[in-house]
Amino acid sequence: QRRTGGRGWRGRRSLTMGENDVCIGVDGGGTKTTAVVIASAGGDVLGQGGSGSTNKNSVGEAVATSSFKSAIADALKAAGRTVEDVVCLAVGMSGCDTDADVVLWRGICESVAPNARAIVENDAVMALCSGTGGVLEGVVVISGTGSIAFGAAPGRPRVRVGGWGAKLGDAGNGCSIGQAALNAVTFASDGRGPPTPLTRLVLDFCKVATEEELLGLSYGDGSGAPARFSSWDEVAALAPLVVA
Repeated sequence: QRRTGGRGWRGRRSLTMGENDVCIGVDGGGTKTTAVVIASAGGDVLGQGGSGSTNKNSVGEAVATSSFKSAIADALKAAGRTVEDVVCLAVGMSGCDTDADVVLWRGICESVAPNARAIVENDAVMALCSGTGGVLEGVVVISGTGSIAFGAAPGRPRVRVGGWGAKLGDAGNGCSIGQAALNAVTFASDGRGPPTPLTRLVLDFCKVATEEELLGLSYGDGSGAPARFSSWDEVAALAPLVVA
């Protein structure tokens, strides 16, 4: 079941604030993840940390979890706080689309800060609230590694369009533009499309000499290591070559 949002709560600690208590907000994207530590009393930003993709649909659950924990650890270190000081985790995760996804991220939050209260949402929900001062009302359109549109209004069901991921046809984002660049290169190589300056740009960017070498980057080189382009952020990294 696809979710249009709804809070995912987890944790046993009340929100009675102590002097060192902090809240952490996490923006988990398809290319990068940012964690910010704020003081529970006053809301001052105390520290920030970052890592790679936490979209499990792109990089897998293990990598997404590792990146999530790394961003939070870096943010806490910068803030001079520990997990024992965390009273709330508010996380907006790309690829968090179903009830099962919420349960997964709740569990990950609990493994990071067992006594904190957790709020788990799709990243579009958090993006909307960040632009309205915390009010869940309006429409937000995101075009990053992936794309999604999300809307909410008082007394009305939440609505989302897109956010299906690369395999199910999301368009207007870095991954789809990067995929179009790869297609243009292979089509030109076959004679099914016109010659394109993207051929040299893509080959140079990927540090390969021929179009045939793109096969190993796309499907693996036989070593068992994940193919470079199996991660959506690696495909999206080609987008600047198209729009430059």
